[in-house]
Amino acid sequence: MRQISLILLVVAFNLQVRSEDLKTSSFKVDSQTYTNPTIKYPGQGDVVKVFHSSGIATLKIDELPPEIKDQFLKHYNLDEEEMKEAAKASKQDDIDRAFRNQCLKDGWVTYIEQNYGNNFYVRLPSNKYTTKENVKSIAEFMAKAYVNQNKLKGGKHTSATVHVFIGNDVYARGSYRD
Repeated sequence: MRQISLILLVVAFNLQVRSEDLKTSSFKVDSQTYTNPTIKYPGQGDVVKVFHSSGIATLKIDELPPEIKDQFLKHYNLDEEEMKEAAKASKQDDIDRAFRNQCLKDGWVTYIEQNYGNNFYVRLPSNKYTTKENVKSIAEFMAKAYVNQNKLKGGKHTSATVHVFIGNDVYARGSYRD
């Protein structure tokens, strides 16, 4: 039974590390030495997985020693500037996802969809549909909250528009620009 477990572990590890992944000599980042490392690029952002003799680590590409970073970029045929742009886009996606989840979790809305960057389409709980002015002030509050969250977390959006709808009709719209 132990042999089967060991074989399955080796097979699983080999599936994680493919031949197109970068294998390189040992390197050190801060106080950690990575022995027999294989560097794998998940294909997005500026993060790599390092499979090494002691386990698996996640590092930012900029944390790699310069010579290993150069090997990595050449091996995967990547442009450093494109990777930085992809990392910024990924960061913005994380900020947007966190905002949408917070709106749903806190009960601000019962439905939220984001289109075209900083445009949100939301449905409010039925008890919030009192007057059009009330709904508009809620939409403006949400737009301001989104812009402020972007500012705090390093996002790129400095304005937002929230459209509140009932059925297929927009009931109110609120905008905020920093």
